[in-house]
Amino acid sequence: MNEFKRRMHEKIKIYSNKLYLDKFFEDEFEMENGEAHLYLYLNDKSDLIDYRTMGKQLSLNNDIYEYIDDKTSMLDNDVKIILHLRCPELDNYDKENVKHIFKEHFAIELYKIQKSYSRCRNKTIGLAVIGFISFIIYILLCLYGNNLSIMFTEIFAFLFSFSLWEAIDSLIYNLSDTRYEVGNVTQNLLIEIDFMEDEKIV
Repeated sequence: MNEFKRRMHEKIKIYSNKLYLDKFFEDEFEMENGEAHLYLYLNDKSDLIDYRTMGKQLSLNNDIYEYIDDKTSMLDNDVKIILHLRCPELDNYDKENVKHIFKEHFAIELYKIQKSYSRCRNKTIGLAVIGFISFIIYILLCLYGNNLSIMFTEIFAFLFSFSLWEAIDSLIYNLSDTRYEVGNVTQNLLIEIDFMEDEKIV
């Protein structure tokens, strides 16, 4: 077991090393002037559009969105990303449509995350208010209460401690994580798409 732990620590040191990570990013992305260049090669137009969608509800293949999410999650949120896409048989209308669908997808994702952030923020504020009011009532009961108010004192003590704890937990974890997700999706929303030479991949 100790040998396994030692090997784990060795691997953590290797893969957390800045030189290793810099080399990894050089291999994974073509970094230039602070911009990350991603490349996506498709064999056919059918690989681009989700076959289950049509008309105004067209969507790109889910594999494309997953590819983008996986790649961009490794980058800092302030890095500009350019996606170089090669797909045969795309005319100018198709290219503009792809850009629109791409932006629309991440705009919707951003909207959903912002709604989640708003709900989480309101919950945090509500818990903090309940905790603060309960704390004031608890103090007043302690100072001016009688023997009959002991039970209520314990109730408000539990209520203010629970509410404030939940509010702090939500502030530290949920809100901060959601803000980070907002940054990630916004970064994807701002991706520029460059259509490469129309060439069949073999």
